[in-house]
Amino acid sequence: MVSLFRHRISEGTHTSEVSSLRGLRWQIVAFGFGLAALAWFVFTRPFGSPQRTEQTPPTATPLVLVARELDGVLVTPEHVRPLVAAVLVDNFVNARPQSGLDRASVVIEAPAEAAITRFLVIFPLDVDVPEIGPIRSARPYFIDWSLEYHAPLIHVGGSPDALGRMAHDAIRQLDEWRNEALIWRSKKRPMPHNTYTSTENLRVAFVQ
Repeated sequence: MVSLFRHRISEGTHTSEVSSLRGLRWQIVAFGFGLAALAWFVFTRPFGSPQRTEQTPPTATPLVLVARELDGVLVTPEHVRPLVAAVLVDNFVNARPQSGLDRASVVIEAPAEAAITRFLVIFPLDVDVPEIGPIRSARPYFIDWSLEYHAPLIHVGGSPDALGRMAHDAIRQLDEWRNEALIWRSKKRPMPHNTYTSTENLRVAFVQ
């Protein structure tokens, strides 16, 4: 009886040792997995805190404006000395309201005949004015003023003195009689108060 009891105790002790060994083995395996996970986390994580890269906003180029020589209007430097043209614009009552006068840099009013005046209108050719007019005939003093601005004269005919001087002095000019494609007639007004041009057409004539 005593021998059998000891044998059972021995078997129970052996079973307990086996269970303890198995538990220890699983603890070791779990510990190994833990170490592996820790190593992966440590060695795959970038060292140090991530640095924020701050982008410097581009510096805006200051806008430089200078006075245009023609009229003192502030413009960028490339427009300070534009090519110009002088257009003779009608001021008879049937020609009003005129087109383009509000876009001109210089407007000179002078008598044309009797009490009727006429405008010499100076335009820089780097602006867009779609309609200028009505255009009328030239007089010698309008030629003098256009030459002061180094501007070709745009007209429709002229007095004998004016036409003779333009031919003799080879004045740069644009006349409807020879340039009907660049000076057109509007159907909205009766002749002779219906001739017009544009700065686009003047660029074709004197720039391009």
